[in-house]
Amino acid sequence: MSRRIASESYGSVHRLHTRHMGILSNWSIQLRHALGTRRALPGPRIPREMRKALMLALGGLLLATRLPASQFLFSTQSGAVNPADKTPVAATALFTVSNGQLQITVQNTEVDLKSESAALAEVTFQVSQILTSPSMTSSAELATVKWYKSFTTTSPTSTGWSLTENGSTVTLCDACTSSPVHTMIGPPNSSTGKYTSADSTITGGSHNPFLFESAGFTINSQALTVDAVISNVKFYFGTTTGHEGYLTGVGGLEVPEPSTIRLVAGGVLLLALAGCRRKSFR
Repeated sequence: MSRRIASESYGSVHRLHTRHMGILSNWSIQLRHALGTRRALPGPRIPREMRKALMLALGGLLLATRLPASQFLFSTQSGAVNPADKTPVAATALFTVSNGQLQITVQNTEVDLKSESAALAEVTFQVSQILTSPSMTSSAELATVKWYKSFTTTSPTSTGWSLTENGSTVTLCDACTSSPVHTMIGPPNSSTGKYTSADSTITGGSHNPFLFESAGFTINSQALTVDAVISNVKFYFGTTTGHEGYLTGVGGLEVPEPSTIRLVAGGVLLLALAGCRRKSFR
């Protein structure tokens, strides 16, 4: 009796196992057949062009959610000179805007400058959002140019520059109310590794040491958002009073604002969905 019960139980389990394996095998065959013949699943078919539009829109929305900042790059025009004495000058300023913070990288790109008239002393710009109780930190290497036109540099230290604001206008300057102390010089002569063309205002000037090539500034303000726009950038060169050395920078937006990306991507997504809905009702 016990052998018969065991045999019947084994047979039931075997039949059940065989049945389930058959179902799974049948499903597998159907799935391979559908994939092999590219058969569509039941439901409205989305045209290929509409699928591309949906993918682009979703990609834009994903980029907008991941994009942490906008960047603005400004520079002096090619062949620019200091208006005060026609000394060649060159500089750039990169602004990176994020929520609550503005990072600025300023560079003097004039190679082997001739005099302190080509040294950068101030940068002004406008922000589309008013900064509330801003604070600033800065960092740069200092370069001491010797009388024989060689130089030595220090580890990064504070620039000594100040931050002032007047409405939407923000100014970064060496000494906003007195003579500059640490103006910024560009790179040395690439062949000699020295400031071969420098005159006594560089090698023995009262503003030696100088900021070496570039400086970083970080402005913190809770009122600042990633959608802020930087414009009207001006560079000031030299140490004379009256700001005769102001030059307006050229350039602008480098990376689109996240709000613009979201707006465009959202519009494309809505148009694609509307087209898909019309297609499904035909």
